[in-house]
Amino acid sequence: EENYQTRAKLLRLDALMSHNLSYFLKNLTLALLIWVVGGKSLTNGSFLSLGILYAYIDYVSRLFEPVTQIMNQLSPLQQALVSADRMFQLLDEKGEAVEQGRVPRFKGAVSFNNVEFSYEAGNPVLREIQIDAAPGATIALVGHTGSGKSSIMNLLMRFYDPSKGQLLIDGQDVTTLPKQAVREHMGIVLQDPFLFTGTIRSNITLGNPDISEERVRQAIEAVGADRFIDRLPNGLDEPVIEKGATLSAGERQLISFARALAFDPAILVLDEATASVDSETEAVIQDALLTLTKGRTTFIIAHRLSTIKDADEILVLDHGRIVERGSHDVLLATSGIYAKMYALQSKRNLELKSS
Repeated sequence: EENYQTRAKLLRLDALMSHNLSYFLKNLTLALLIWVVGGKSLTNGSFLSLGILYAYIDYVSRLFEPVTQIMNQLSPLQQALVSADRMFQLLDEKGEAVEQGRVPRFKGAVSFNNVEFSYEAGNPVLREIQIDAAPGATIALVGHTGSGKSSIMNLLMRFYDPSKGQLLIDGQDVTTLPKQAVREHMGIVLQDPFLFTGTIRSNITLGNPDISEERVRQAIEAVGADRFIDRLPNGLDEPVIEKGATLSAGERQLISFARALAFDPAILVLDEATASVDSETEAVIQDALLTLTKGRTTFIIAHRLSTIKDADEILVLDHGRIVERGSHDVLLATSGIYAKMYALQSKRNLELKSS
């Protein structure tokens, strides 16, 4: 509501102070000029010639051109002032010192003990979250938009800390560990992975000298990325522009899988990793996922329920609470929210195939 009212004020300001006001002032000045000059001419018994009238109109138009340009900049000026204010607020934020402490590689046991979390005080987005993931287990999170799936991942990656309850990894409260140490043993693959300017190799290693050429090669072969990388003119040294615009969505995703595998995280987070690819590419990525998740604790956010049928446990979230949990077959047998979602997607897929 606040954003709407602010936008409405901006539009009213823009409508009042832009072309409308400047054109009104220009025409008013022109009318006054003709009235004064024309009146004097009539008093003297003469008439304005066409050339003089054109000259007056042209002079007034030229005079008001910079005025019109200034008026048109008032709205962007207001937006720039607000943006500058936000930028300086960010610059004034106190930074966090990089902690040098490190911890041994996690075994991968993750526990959320009655966790609650709020981005804003008094408005919880997660309530009574209880998750127990054994080392090497695959946990899938499903639910409608805004149900709290990404918030759980934010807590796991320590972008935020719980408001109540505990998040434990291998029995250790993560809030007592350095953030850098926790993230060192975690990997994340997003729906739209970001590729940096450089080469395919640099995007996999991220400049880490500990990742050898052999490890890079093993990673791309394990996820199936070698199928297209070996066909490129320069192979692993093929140039990549920012965001990987010259690569397809599936190729970018496979590179991000290879990146995660090369770093060998103990805990892996997959956030809609197959949502933006076609069915053929999804089949390749599904094979890559089997390799990627083997031997590591994996949390998967998924809208395509067909991709999580083999998960050890599926958690169905609704308005920040876990309302259903169990394996794919168990949840289908209960005929609850998950079963309805799966039936709806299956029906939609059949309709798409038939069309």
